[in-house]
Amino acid sequence: MTLAVLGLGAAGIGAGIAASGTGESPVLVETEGRPGGLMQTDEVDGFRFDRTGHFLHFRGGMLSNRLRTAGVPLDRIERKSAVVLGRRLVPYPIQYNLWAVGSADLAAASLSDLDGVRPAESGAGSLGELLASTWGRTLF
Repeated sequence: MTLAVLGLGAAGIGAGIAASGTGESPVLVETEGRPGGLMQTDEVDGFRFDRTGHFLHFRGGMLSNRLRTAGVPLDRIERKSAVVLGRRLVPYPIQYNLWAVGSADLAAASLSDLDGVRPAESGAGSLGELLASTWGRTLF
């Protein structure tokens, strides 16, 4: 019997490593040209885009060692992302960088600027209402 691992995202890579540790020789199947699944970063016109908001924790070294052992190339990319709020750039993620928002008045004004934007299929009356219902008015 042959063990097949379908997809070489984080779960597939983990399954392949676990199977190899038991003496199995799994057949690894990936439809894309490289492993990584949703953990991949795509480059378009010199800009890099992560496919999802995965946070990989490399402090202890175990995860990076396992991925490298599986043949997954890793690059350390310095985060340079921010949210524009009013006329300020607030480092992402905004929840941990409220110090950069400034006054509550600025944040409230930014939320009211969104009141005319209507999000599709959310049930909220405006984007401002959707954000407030998701994050709470305390953020703004």
